[in-house]
Amino acid sequence: MFEDDSYILLIEEESSNEIFNISKNIYETFSKELSLNTLISFSQKGENLSSLPLLYEQSKTLIKFGGYLENEKILGYNFNFKENEIDSNRYKALLSEIEFDIKNLNLSHLKEVIEEIFKLAINFNFKNIDTLYELCYRVAIELKNSNTFEILDISYESLKKYNSLKELQIFICNLIDTLIKNKELNSNKKYSEPIEKCLKILEEDYDKNISLDEITKEVAVSKNYFCNLFKKEVGISIWNYLTQIRLEHAKKLLKETDLKTYEIAFKVGYDNPSYFSKIFKKLENMTPNEFREK
Repeated sequence: MFEDDSYILLIEEESSNEIFNISKNIYETFSKELSLNTLISFSQKGENLSSLPLLYEQSKTLIKFGGYLENEKILGYNFNFKENEIDSNRYKALLSEIEFDIKNLNLSHLKEVIEEIFKLAINFNFKNIDTLYELCYRVAIELKNSNTFEILDISYESLKKYNSLKELQIFICNLIDTLIKNKELNSNKKYSEPIEKCLKILEEDYDKNISLDEITKEVAVSKNYFCNLFKKEVGISIWNYLTQIRLEHAKKLLKETDLKTYEIAFKVGYDNPSYFSKIFKKLENMTPNEFREK
């Protein structure tokens, strides 16, 4: 099954070691044959069909966690990454994202990160709840010190009046929502600066083998943060957006030139003409030649 730039496979009666080897072969095929930047995750072995939703969530969790890693491309739930290790490292990564979001006033993403931290706090069973009060206080003070927003005076003691994690979460998220509305009223810009830069790169270099590393280096943000930001602002993933650009140029060449399909594939950035034809048919419900004839 194909969903949101991901292939989902059900593998029956295999050990974790065997699944890891299968994943390794898939990764090498996608990387070498199709030149695709690939991240693979697999869940624990399920007992019956009713466990599929849980196994799916395990795999999704690893994919999200994998965005924080540079070198690991195959992640197995409780195989090469343990559940407590995932939560611990994700929490540290989220703290780094908060710092970046505050510095760049990426308020929508900041709210998402804080919500995820509170979710982790419940699952991770924080022994020192004061850590979250301190975090919320620091977020409010940092936003106030940015000289961009007018925030009512907030003290650490005033936050302590919220007796539960839920109340504290509601307070900090409502504060950020207010700041988002104020920011939107003062700005008519459609996309944030990193996304604007990326869209320009894609429009100019769609015919080249563009990598996520190159783009994020150019726009100066982390890969995981950038992918989330792009999808939130544009509505689709960066690779789906790039595919749309390439297919629009391909359709123009099909209508206006006599170039062969494989020549057009190369011209719009595909090294593999058969893959180009497959994507074209999937999205246009016809082959490139059928489109040309029509």
